[in-house]
Amino acid sequence: MKLARTVRLDISDQNVFENPAQSGEWAISGGFEFSNWGADDLKGKAKQAFSNGWYSVESGGRASFVSVCAITESELESVRNQLAQTFVEIYG
Repeated sequence: MKLARTVRLDISDQNVFENPAQSGEWAISGGFEFSNWGADDLKGKAKQAFSNGWYSVESGGRASFVSVCAITESELESVRNQLAQTFVEIYG
């Protein structure tokens, strides 16, 4: 199986996102984070995160770029558990 993993080519993500992800973190699209937001809420760094940012499951940070990498079953299980924990803790 394969999954997206964050890549940092330079320091630009530090300027673009409120919480930039580190290189090598497992990532998903992360649009769920903006499900209760309106158009007026999407400004500045939040707009960049919505439009261009991959969501790091490990840190909750954002990255502009990812690479597609092989993931083991145990790594995938860990990613699932981390994401489920995030949903419970942050989104109830």
